[in-house]
Amino acid sequence: MTSWSSLPAEMKSEVLKYTNFLTCNNVRLCSQADKEAVESMKAKVPFLKIGISLEAVNLLIIQNPNEILRIDLIAEENKIYRSQNLDIGKDSTIMKSDSFLEEISNFLNGIFQRKLEIESCLIENKDVPTHHEMLKFIEKKLPATCPKRLVLSGKFFSNTHKSLPFLKKEKKPEVLIRNWKKNISKRWEGYSLPIIKIYEVSKWKSKYGNQEDIIAWTAIELVTYIARIASNPIYRTHWLPGYHVENNERSLNSYGGTFEQLVNQTPSKTNIKFRFPNYDTYKLRMDSKKINFVKFTECGISMQVGSPQNIDMLDSTCSLEFMCPRCANHSMEDWYFREVIGNLH
Repeated sequence: MTSWSSLPAEMKSEVLKYTNFLTCNNVRLCSQADKEAVESMKAKVPFLKIGISLEAVNLLIIQNPNEILRIDLIAEENKIYRSQNLDIGKDSTIMKSDSFLEEISNFLNGIFQRKLEIESCLIENKDVPTHHEMLKFIEKKLPATCPKRLVLSGKFFSNTHKSLPFLKKEKKPEVLIRNWKKNISKRWEGYSLPIIKIYEVSKWKSKYGNQEDIIAWTAIELVTYIARIASNPIYRTHWLPGYHVENNERSLNSYGGTFEQLVNQTPSKTNIKFRFPNYDTYKLRMDSKKINFVKFTECGISMQVGSPQNIDMLDSTCSLEFMCPRCANHSMEDWYFREVIGNLH
């Protein structure tokens, strides 16, 4: 179920023209507009993600939250699959070639033979060594469409990013190095589930300073994260996709006394409870200059940290945009993006 119908006509035309994607990569035409693609040699791409590992390569082109193209190549059991979804081996087609590198080469050629204007490009390297042919091929192709911002994710980029060839061009992109930190399966008392997956936090540095995002699955992860950052807040926005609050009361052990300091101005390690009204907002004041704004709506949760003048306290929208199962369009493409791609953020 590759989401395709919302992409600009010129982008579809070039993809089909140079690689015969309609048969080679299972691109699905979903509307009459798809068949009326106008030939063009140029396309603007706000965001391009290339995920690479020794077993799989995925490509994600995003024009906006509702316009996305995703294709996966997966090597498994001496065969190469073209995957229509993230379930390896299901709804997949076996490629004729037995060379994973050859398939990757053909796959990326179809993208980079077009003239792309890339705003931001994320290269996510899971386990591919620095001098691997797969990485060299990407390094060779990317200079022709040097992005304005380049994000490198993965430990193999940490010490070698300065040697990438496209960073030696006259117009160098802004380079960000992103590292991921996970803490999972921590036990919490007084909660219905014995083991809860704790939030994941991604951190990276840019010329604007330290940046940080959070991915959370439950409300307890949210309040835990608030407790951790409350004593040392920075300006940042957090996006918590798709969680619906079912119970309006959550309990947790106080996290280093942070909540007690905020609420009662006295350090304490005792257990505390907070009420989170369904379909309402919860605001936690951290100091006179910064406010942590948490919003619970019928559609999900969103949170922002910043100065009061920069936060609209009267905003009643769900803030989940295309991820919202109630507010978003209910086409197959929007469903695919919300249910599959959204889980990767």
